[in-house]
Amino acid sequence: LLLSLAYASVALSQESPSYKSYTGKILDRQSGKPIVFANVVLQGTNIGTVTNADGEFIIKAPVDWNLDRIEITHLGYQSKTMNLSDLQQTGNEIMLAMAALPIEGITVSYGDPEELILRAVQNIPHNYSSEPVMLKAFYRETTKQNRNYVGVAEAVLDIYKADYKTISGTDRTRIYKGRKSQDVKKMDTVIVKLQGGPFISLLLDVAKHPGDIMSVDYLNLYDYTYGGMTSVQDRQAMIIYFEPKKYIKDPLYEGKFFLDIENLAII
Repeated sequence: LLLSLAYASVALSQESPSYKSYTGKILDRQSGKPIVFANVVLQGTNIGTVTNADGEFIIKAPVDWNLDRIEITHLGYQSKTMNLSDLQQTGNEIMLAMAALPIEGITVSYGDPEELILRAVQNIPHNYSSEPVMLKAFYRETTKQNRNYVGVAEAVLDIYKADYKTISGTDRTRIYKGRKSQDVKKMDTVIVKLQGGPFISLLLDVAKHPGDIMSVDYLNLYDYTYGGMTSVQDRQAMIIYFEPKKYIKDPLYEGKFFLDIENLAII
């Protein structure tokens, strides 16, 4: 019996996790609403994740790396850095404040918002890389029934980004390492998958794939309004809101652009 207990003790110590896991939610300080796709990164490393549709995240810190800081960023919000020692392993709620850019004593006017968008499109070949680059990325795709996950797929990707000299270039992606589970929970629901897969995320690069959002032929289908200024990664940016014109019946997009104030790059 003593021998068995000693063996069990050794086995448990050998299986002890080599990382510490932290979970929580990222919320808007003013509205309390979840912030989707916020970046959560262990400072000084390439270990990071993004929040899901409910603002939730999970990140795992290797215990032997002596990491002590975590950084949370999101477009249009002030970045926040925290000590890992200040976090609980579960149930963390982290508030981000909107990034306001104070302008003292002047009124700034940048003319017609539609003209700004057109100039941003024309500047794409000058504002983005003229050489191809390789990227490493993490991908996660989930399917939920109510609040339960019924399908999860994750992968580490190698991404080849072609140059921006020609729009709709030949971007490529391959799965370096991946895993998938389709039986997380038994279900009686029919799933209709409209779009998915790692390559679909590359189409969100509107500078290269303007589609129904930034194609010159579609600009006259939207109304544009100037939304003020903000700070994005310590650079001044203009906010341009867009929505389909009232008479348009097709299911187009609505949202906002962040344009760099110096070169009108699409941030």
